[in-house]
Amino acid sequence: MERRLDCIPGDCLAKSDEWTTGLKGTYSRNGYIYASIAGTVKIVHNDDNTKTLEVLRVDRNRHLVPQMDSIVTCRVLSMTESVVKVSIHCIEGQVLKQPFRALLKKENIRGMETEKTQICNSFRPSDIILAKVIGFGENNSYLLSTAQNELGVVVALNHSGIPMKPMSWTEMSCPITYAREQRKVAQLANPSDTEHIE
Repeated sequence: MERRLDCIPGDCLAKSDEWTTGLKGTYSRNGYIYASIAGTVKIVHNDDNTKTLEVLRVDRNRHLVPQMDSIVTCRVLSMTESVVKVSIHCIEGQVLKQPFRALLKKENIRGMETEKTQICNSFRPSDIILAKVIGFGENNSYLLSTAQNELGVVVALNHSGIPMKPMSWTEMSCPITYAREQRKVAQLANPSDTEHIE
């Protein structure tokens, strides 16, 4: 016997002690099973009286949502000492009709010396960043990382609203005043994804 229903990443599907999870499309946390991809939940009643849960991926053009390991283009909304709140506007270069909420924690900003990372020296509100989806948080939000060299700030404005140029992995400079500001700069050859965010 089998029945199906749709889900998106982060949806709670069942208690983990009542089900056997499939190899793909789900993950367990705090005693519950959650969907890790958008798709159709497949519930199978096995011959040995156990039940198996898995999620079958749907057509990406039908449900364009962030998946695990997706590279996403985001705008920084606000920051605290421990977390950055962002909105996701593009997934793998595809523009979204509505943004998704996401969080970038301090420990996931850089790949090395994470204990020395300061969020105020990595990002500023309104920065456009590239990040990688590494998990799912509460209230249908996503968890992101910029630990890889090619991830981080790709567009930043100074206090006067002038776009800055990257000078190193940790600094960007105003082309007019030459004033420098610290950032976690993405090492990208072609940041074309950011052209779609206005």
